[in-house]
Amino acid sequence: MSPYLPLPHDLVFFLQGMVGLLTGIFLFWTLRRFENQPQARFFIVFLGLYALHAWIHMLFLGWTPSSGYQWALMLTQLGTSAALAMWGYRSFVPATARPKLRWLPLVFYLLFALGLIRGTQTYFMLVHLVGGLFALGMAVAGLARGGGLLVGGRPLVQRAAFMLLILPVLLNAIAPYPVYFHAWGGYLHGMLSTHGMNPEMIELAALLLGMGLLHFHARRSPQVTSPLLTNPLRRHFRIAMISILTIIVSGWLFMGRAQIQQDREERAKILQAIRNASLAFSPREIHLLSGSAADQNHLTYLRIKSQLQDLRKANPGSRFLYLMGSRDGRIFFFADSELPASPDASPPGQIYEEASEALRSVFEHGHEITEGPLPDNWGIWVSGLVPILERDAVVAVLGMDVDASSWQKMLFKARLPALTVMWLGCLLILGVFIYMRKTSESAMSLMESESKYRILFEESADAHFLMEDAFTDCNAAACRLLGYSKEEIIGRQPWDFSPDVQTDGMDSRRQAMDLITRARNGQPQAFSWDLRTREGDILHTDVRLARHGSEDTRSLQIIVRDRTEEIRRRDLERRMEARLSEVQRWEGLANLAGGVAHDFNNLITSIVGNVHLIQMEGRGNPRVAESLDAILESSRMATELARQMLAYAGKSTLSVRPFHVGHVLENMEKVLKAAAASRARIEIDVAPDLPAVLGDTTQVQQVILNLVINAMEAIDRRNGVIRISVDKAQFTQEQMIGCVYRDLPAAGEYIVLTVRDNGKGIPPEVLVRIFEPFYTTKFTGRGLGLAAVLGIVHNHSGAISVQSVVGTGTTFEVRLPASRRQAEAKSFRSSEEMPALSPLRLLIAEDEESLLTLARRILERHGHTVFAASDGDAALALARQQEGQLDLVIADVLMPGMSGLELILQLKKEFPSLPVLLTSGHVPEQNEAAFAKAEGFLAKPYHYKDLFKKIHDILQRKNAS
Repeated sequence: MSPYLPLPHDLVFFLQGMVGLLTGIFLFWTLRRFENQPQARFFIVFLGLYALHAWIHMLFLGWTPSSGYQWALMLTQLGTSAALAMWGYRSFVPATARPKLRWLPLVFYLLFALGLIRGTQTYFMLVHLVGGLFALGMAVAGLARGGGLLVGGRPLVQRAAFMLLILPVLLNAIAPYPVYFHAWGGYLHGMLSTHGMNPEMIELAALLLGMGLLHFHARRSPQVTSPLLTNPLRRHFRIAMISILTIIVSGWLFMGRAQIQQDREERAKILQAIRNASLAFSPREIHLLSGSAADQNHLTYLRIKSQLQDLRKANPGSRFLYLMGSRDGRIFFFADSELPASPDASPPGQIYEEASEALRSVFEHGHEITEGPLPDNWGIWVSGLVPILERDAVVAVLGMDVDASSWQKMLFKARLPALTVMWLGCLLILGVFIYMRKTSESAMSLMESESKYRILFEESADAHFLMEDAFTDCNAAACRLLGYSKEEIIGRQPWDFSPDVQTDGMDSRRQAMDLITRARNGQPQAFSWDLRTREGDILHTDVRLARHGSEDTRSLQIIVRDRTEEIRRRDLERRMEARLSEVQRWEGLANLAGGVAHDFNNLITSIVGNVHLIQMEGRGNPRVAESLDAILESSRMATELARQMLAYAGKSTLSVRPFHVGHVLENMEKVLKAAAASRARIEIDVAPDLPAVLGDTTQVQQVILNLVINAMEAIDRRNGVIRISVDKAQFTQEQMIGCVYRDLPAAGEYIVLTVRDNGKGIPPEVLVRIFEPFYTTKFTGRGLGLAAVLGIVHNHSGAISVQSVVGTGTTFEVRLPASRRQAEAKSFRSSEEMPALSPLRLLIAEDEESLLTLARRILERHGHTVFAASDGDAALALARQQEGQLDLVIADVLMPGMSGLELILQLKKEFPSLPVLLTSGHVPEQNEAAFAKAEGFLAKPYHYKDLFKKIHDILQRKNAS
């Protein structure tokens, strides 16, 4: 029986071993909760070593300790103390102070290392005591800081659980370790037992209660996700643990049965051997001995001692054979099998002080028995005792001692088969569980990887396809890209969704099969590919093609990225850059043409004005009148040339109003057909219900006329056809890119004027230059017709495009923005005669001295008072001098210093009722605010009849208002 528990010794140690096993299982479970906290690792090691310590007890089941057994217990006890100390150290000592105190934990390990080299029992006891006290101090300090296992808060339940778990180890760590005492003995145990306490019961109760409290606390704390034990493995883990427990319990039962059976057999053998040996001793001879030192020289004593020595030799498993007697309640030796010189020899008459109750009962009752293992002064023995009787009276007792270590080895061999099967079964189950865990983890990892891949596959913005002999799967992006459902894609081939021929001219099917073969041979492919959607649109894509899965698989993964918009955007940027460069070149030419036209108009105005004066003075000379008419005709032609240059430059003055392009074309129909009658047939098609265009009717007429003339010159046969149409259409900015324009027109509704001929066409090298001013392929041409058309279209915020095929014909398409305003009815002047004007007080501002002098002379000839100024500042000064006396101000737009536009703003501020007429041959940037304040505008060059008409109209409107 156990010294402290009313249970068999073996059962007590088995319970301790089971507690150790449960502690190990609990350790595994605890690791899931606290594995990410560094200081918890030492506590986990502490629990694990204690579990090992208890298993060592269970393995030997309370047998007499051997040297290896003692070392194993010592190592595990020292290890638990060290782990406990390190846990307390990491929990108690701040991280900043650890470099200064790092020597503290090392002291214990140094003492232990020295003990391994030169260790004695006293030294081990000292090390054990020092280590235990250090562990206790550090553990208590760690508990004072909350145990260090859980972050945040120091719950009472947690502290209590830790203290209860530490207590069993402290009971062993503090107690000096007597080598020959029970493993759970020692000073502290003895002290507890003397006060009526059972240390083993305290240890078991503390362990169970501590684990229960910590389990309760951990269940209420936030669980940390751990890869050790996932949901699919919990059931397997429970089954494995139950199976291991079942095998251990069954193994222990079989081992106990084998041990008991072997023990009985060996004890029976001992009794039989002693029973046979007892036949050699006669009670009569024993009576001859006195049981004292006087027997040493007695012949009977010597013969009996010799017989005992022979019997020992005949039983090699025995250590001692001896003959005992009893006198006055005391048991003494008659003789033993030891040689007289042996230190273990017992002289005759020596009292056996360690006589057990079993030995005494043999003398009292005469029953043969075996006992032990029991210790005495000679060691620890298993003893067989047989009485020698005479008339049912016990004369002596013959005993045989077997060394306990040999006995333990014998019993261990009996337990070994069951123990081996038990451990193999545990290892098998553990191996199966580890295999299942690995398999499950691999499966779960594969499932997780598959899930992640599926998410990436389905949610990717790129189109993903899987194929073997045909498509087997695709994602939503692939369906959106092609415009087909997944069911329509699966089972088909890549070339089913491709044009017959790729951009590089290769056959789609042949090229796709070649790329697939390379990919299946382990060569990943990256290439550009054209796809065709359900709607028939061609998509430009980048494709990556590679094997999907193992090397021997036929499965391929195809990743497609649509680059159509990117390519279109790049093409758009390239075209816009080219267009910008072209516009900049045109603007340079336009500025040049505008400057030339401005100077040209001033010269023509001077010529026309002087001709007008000569006509007024020389009306009676026919020859002079004829020459003057010729000069005026040349001036008119020069004026037209300047007007075309200004139109190209976009500097011509617009008379803006809403009108229908179709009506303009219909009004010109007779003139156009008459002009083209000898060369081509003109067909006109005007769509109904067209919106108006906001612009200058005269300039749109010039566009139509110039395009028709250009078409007529391209037709060199009599059966030519010129088709002119007017329609409306919606255009995006991208669709406007291919046109010629100054600023990129906005998307919206446009009126489209199309002039198409079936002439000889325009060669490509000429087509790129047809809108340049002064560029012509005709011997007599000036190169300003199409240039003027382009300038007028620019002035109307429109665009023009041209397509031409040599030998087939040319098509010009003019796109003008549609207006929501209603078209106005055009009014016509009834008389071209110069109106009569009463004498006026006029102020003229003109920077050209010749024009200023000429205008002053003409106006004064007609009876008007004229004040002349060569710049805006002088004109403003004269207006201030003549405050309230001026009828009209005539100002050139472009003048040095204060321009005409700045002058009109200042005049309207100081003299709001004073009308102003602006004149110019070149308007670079129209200031709408200034032009809106002017009562009229007259473009240079002008006839002085037009000047008088404009003055008449302005004053008439003023008087009417």
